[in-house]
Amino acid sequence: MYGTRAPLLFQQVSKFPTRLFFKVFHNLDIQGLENLKSLEKSGVILASNHISDWDPVLISATLPVWSPHMPLFFVSREKTFYEDDGTESLGKIKQYIYGGAFFRLMGAYPAVGGIKDYEKSLHHHLSILNENKTVCIFPSGKIRTGEKDLDKTKGGVGFLAQKTGRTVIPVGIKRQGRSITVIFGTPLEYKDIFNDGEAITADSCKVGARVIMAAVENLLS
Repeated sequence: MYGTRAPLLFQQVSKFPTRLFFKVFHNLDIQGLENLKSLEKSGVILASNHISDWDPVLISATLPVWSPHMPLFFVSREKTFYEDDGTESLGKIKQYIYGGAFFRLMGAYPAVGGIKDYEKSLHHHLSILNENKTVCIFPSGKIRTGEKDLDKTKGGVGFLAQKTGRTVIPVGIKRQGRSITVIFGTPLEYKDIFNDGEAITADSCKVGARVIMAAVENLLS
């Protein structure tokens, strides 16, 4: 079982200061929350573009306090992914707090990279969805600013959607000057992404991921 107490406490405590910060300094605008309210149950997949390290905290802060989708559980990378040669100060900070206990506190669990097996790579997130909890994933796999290339979309989100049949909510984070807008799009059901009875393959996951990411990018246009 994946406990909700710690990530829920972290996300609820950080919600007000995060929203206040982005409202004051970045004119935060939140759109499309009605698309989430139409889904009374948790256990959905939020799929978002990724423009900064703040995105996980920002997305959780935009949800209503009593949202049934709280807390969010995030797909992160393994701790070694964030390590570098230590030549940059941010790199040194990442070595200590990224991918470790702090990530678990905020509800992030790593996908295992390099094994070419979605089921094993995303076993944490399959279990989380099967426990009726909500997963937030960044299909681009890393921060991309101003770059729209569906071919670089990772297939993991397609696998999670196809394997579990869960509803997918596309999320767009848009920066214009100093202003930031977070947009929750129209829910995508299984039939919107895949063909009925389609076998789960690497190709089907990749195609499904591109359909989902295209919906995210449509929110940004």
